[in-house]
Amino acid sequence: MDKLKLKPAKIPWSIAASASFLTTHFDEKGSLQHLTVVGNFWMHAGDQLSAGHVEVAAEPEAFRPAMPNEKALYQLVRITFTGLIEWICNPAYSESESIQESKYDKSLVPIRQAYEKWRAGIWNMPDVQRFKMDYLKDTGFDSSPRIYEVLNSPWLEASVAGGNELKHFMFVGDESVVEVLAKGWHWELGQPA
Repeated sequence: MDKLKLKPAKIPWSIAASASFLTTHFDEKGSLQHLTVVGNFWMHAGDQLSAGHVEVAAEPEAFRPAMPNEKALYQLVRITFTGLIEWICNPAYSESESIQESKYDKSLVPIRQAYEKWRAGIWNMPDVQRFKMDYLKDTGFDSSPRIYEVLNSPWLEASVAGGNELKHFMFVGDESVVEVLAKGWHWELGQPA
């Protein structure tokens, strides 16, 4: 079986791996209404090369839209779907992997090349962090957002509802992974987390 190819979302933030509050919200009929996640907004850190982790993360309050000029490294984000047909939520694959890495082709994920250099001993971790910041400055997008479109999805191929407009999206938290079949999604910035 071919690996499932992951295409990263083009957004200026990532789901914070260290603050695992990927929360599902439902309407009165039990249908998925939206997700809330803690987003890591590297561009709000300026030129600081932070390790990008939270020592102690308290569960965030209920989502509220961010006020003008309300910017922090970690902020709540609400993700809403258009044309949502199906969804699943699974626990993390293991203690060390949110998803079963061996099942996925991450060749389209920019940070992958930096981590390969780090694993080979060519780069150290500050080099990886610098790559991440430079990529964000150069493109306006996070190099590993933890939100993907699954390009060769058997789940999508098996679904006939929604026709060719549907896409398979994956939202990867530290402790859980939410996957949806939908036409699209959008995000709204919330308060600092």
